[in-house]
Amino acid sequence: MDDQTKYTATTGEVVVNVASWRDISIGNESIYRTVFGKMLLNYKKDGANWVLEKVTPQELIEKTLEMDEFKKFVDIQTPLCKYSRFVK
Repeated sequence: MDDQTKYTATTGEVVVNVASWRDISIGNESIYRTVFGKMLLNYKKDGANWVLEKVTPQELIEKTLEMDEFKKFVDIQTPLCKYSRFVK
């Protein structure tokens, strides 16, 4: 468990790394909308179950990239993801 995750018997705070992108094609040119950073997930215990109460962006960067910039983004985000359609 990392040092950003905190929990008690009835509450939990989990920080997750996020790397996401969406292809936005405009004519012959493709641009990519990207999001990179962290999200804070707040949970509360409800009987035997944990319920997600709130999601808060932390250090989250949203940016539109052209192909050359997007290739750099892919190199950075690939270790965070178990699946990536971009393979070198």
